[in-house]
Amino acid sequence: YNVYKEEKEKKLNLAYVLGETLSIGIGYSSINLTTKSISKGSNYLATTVPFNIYGTLDNEEVVEKTTNAIGVTASLRLAEIFFLAAGMEQVTENGTHKTDRTVVITVPAPSTIVTDKTEDYVENSWTNTLIGFGIMLGEPDDVQFRAEYASITSPESEKEAEGDKLASAHHATTHTFATVEVKWNNILLAYQSEVETEAELNDEESETKTTLMGLGWQPLEGFTASLYSFNRVITSETALGEVKVN
Repeated sequence: YNVYKEEKEKKLNLAYVLGETLSIGIGYSSINLTTKSISKGSNYLATTVPFNIYGTLDNEEVVEKTTNAIGVTASLRLAEIFFLAAGMEQVTENGTHKTDRTVVITVPAPSTIVTDKTEDYVENSWTNTLIGFGIMLGEPDDVQFRAEYASITSPESEKEAEGDKLASAHHATTHTFATVEVKWNNILLAYQSEVETEAELNDEESETKTTLMGLGWQPLEGFTASLYSFNRVITSETALGEVKVN
């Protein structure tokens, strides 16, 4: 049993600055996610009257989801060092589910059954919210300090099946980003943290935490060098307990 995933993303962001303190941004993104699940040679059994049917099953399922989002953000600069940002993003999701199934029957008589099926998902939509703030201190030829935090919250959204279309579900997620950087002369110390929490519809929850720490040599001109360490931990909480993957 094998699972393959392919993701393609397109983005367009535009910003307009009003004076020295306020900027307005408009963004568009389109994400196409294809998930393919393949199993070959599985045992097949169908209980019928007056005899059972035995054979092997090859099954391929392809789920394609296209997510389009349009967002608006505003950023405000205060006292030359503080930054505040907020925004909203309207998201629409469509998708298809394709099944290619081949059953090779060995008993009671050799034969092959091939079925192909394509079904659409009901269109789903929801609104994401964004908040963020930051602080920046110092001068390029002196000690500099920068800290940023941002959070994107996405609500749960469920659409029931309609006619021949499949039900569609979006899990509630929270995505947070935090960055701290200190630069002293030409030496840069950096720390970044990204946490994504997803709540499953059956009260299960998963969390992906990515941490990056680095040390760099970054003069205003000339050669630069950086050294970073990267760590990712995936935690899943289920009815059977907690599972962690590093």
